[in-house]
Amino acid sequence: MRLKKILIIDPRPLFREGLKSVIRQRDHTIGFTDAGNECEFVTAARYSGAFNLILVHESILLTMNHGMITSFLYKTDNPIIVICDEVSEKLDIKLKFLNVSGVIKNSESVGTIVTRVFDFLARRDHPDCFSYSRCHETEKINVADYLAKHIPGTNALFTKDKLEYLTDRQRDVLNYLKVGLMNKEIAFEMGIRESTVKRHVSDIFKKLRVQNRTQLAVSLSY
Repeated sequence: MRLKKILIIDPRPLFREGLKSVIRQRDHTIGFTDAGNECEFVTAARYSGAFNLILVHESILLTMNHGMITSFLYKTDNPIIVICDEVSEKLDIKLKFLNVSGVIKNSESVGTIVTRVFDFLARRDHPDCFSYSRCHETEKINVADYLAKHIPGTNALFTKDKLEYLTDRQRDVLNYLKVGLMNKEIAFEMGIRESTVKRHVSDIFKKLRVQNRTQLAVSLSY
C-alpha cells in the first residue's frame, strides 16, 4: 500500500500533534512532516519529496520571517490547504499565487477538519478541484502563447546566459516576478522598500533586454 504524505506547517505544536493523531486513527498509511517555524521547516523538509497535501496556517503566509517557506509554497505543485480565521484581503492576494485546493476555518472542530482533509485527498486529482494558481497559470500560458505569435518583438527572446548577469538580489526579485507578484507584494516578501523593488525590476529589464513584464513572462516560458 502506497504511503501518503502530508506536510503540516503551523506554529501551534498541540494542534499539529492533535491533527496527526486523529488522522492516523482513520488512516495509518499516512505519514507526516511538520514544522512550526522556518528552522524546523528546513530540517523537516530537507529529505522529503513530494507531498499528497500541504496544510499551512495563515500566519506563515502573512508574516515576513518565513521567506523560505513562502518561496517553497510559491514553487511547489503540491496541493495546499490554508487554515485561517477568515480570508482577509491580504491573505486573498497571497492565495492567488499558490496551488490552493481549499481553505479551512480555525473555528471548525478537529473532527470536521480531518473529514475535510480526507475529502481533499480523495478528490485532489478531480478536474474540477478549485485552485487559484491553476487558473492563474492557465491564463498566463495562453496569454504568453498569444503574445509570442501576435505581438512584434516578444519573440526576440533573451538567451539564458544573460541570467548570469543578474545579482543575487535581482535573482530573488526575478523569482517573485515569475510567480506574478506585483512590486508591493515583492517588497512585502523581501522586507524592502517598493522603490527598491522598482529599481531592481528596471535593472532586470535592462540586463535581460525586455521592455515589460509581459515580454519577460514570454521569454521565461521558453
